[in-house]
Parts: sequence; C-alpha cells; structure tokens
Amino acid sequence: MDYIEAFKNLKTNNKYSRKSPHKAILLLTVIELYETNTVSENIIKYDDELKRTFQKVWERTLKDETLFHPEVYLPFWYMQNEDFWHIVPNRGCEDILTLLRDNHVKPSEAKLRDCVRYAELDEDLYFLM
Repeated sequence: MDYIEAFKNLKTNNKYSRKSPHKAILLLTVIELYETNTVSENIIKYDDELKRTFQKVWERTLKDETLFHPEVYLPFWYMQNEDFWHIVPNRGCEDILTLLRDNHVKPSEAKLRDCVRYAELDEDLYFLM
C-alpha cells in the first residue's frame, strides 16, 4: 500500500466546506508515540497517554482553530474506515462493534473504552513506524 497516498486521501468529515483535521492529527499523534517509544508494539490503546499526546499535537498544530474541537475518540473509531487501521475488540464485544459498524453508529467514548481493546496498523506501516 502507498501510505503517502493513503494519508493524503484520508476519508474525512467536512464541516462548512473544510476537511476535519482529526484523523491527520491522530496520525501525527501515533507517529509521536512511536518516536518517543511510548508505543513500541503494534498496539495503539485508547488511553490517557494517547489523549494527552493528541491534545498536545492539536495545540502545537492547530493552536488557533475555532471550528473544530480536539476530540480523539471519534477519529480513533472512524480511522477504521482507512485500510491501514484495524480495531481489535475486547473479548465478548465483537458483535457490538459489528452492529455499530454495520449501522454506522457513532459510539460514545464510554462505549469505545468498553468495547475496543486497541487499534493496530497494517504490518508494513507498523514496521515503518
């Protein structure tokens, strides 16, 4: 897969004719987590460290942004619409996540925490990280 093209063509939400920056900021967050060795395996957990780093990257990149708000749980969930990001469910939550995906339901942050074990990248992208 050509990851440069995949990153340039992220499937984003549009608000007032502007592409949402959330997935791009999440990718920058993941890169930073790998660069700082905060994450070393192909396991990207939705946790406080991810949230803190996302907030830091958002403030560094989009300091004066007023249209969009720095919420990370939605891009963490919707990134699975990209071919390189894969959600791994908690045991027993597979059916719930399938229903959420199939019905295009936006989960709450609590539901994401309850049902998602972690996300993983394509193996090739992980090795690039």
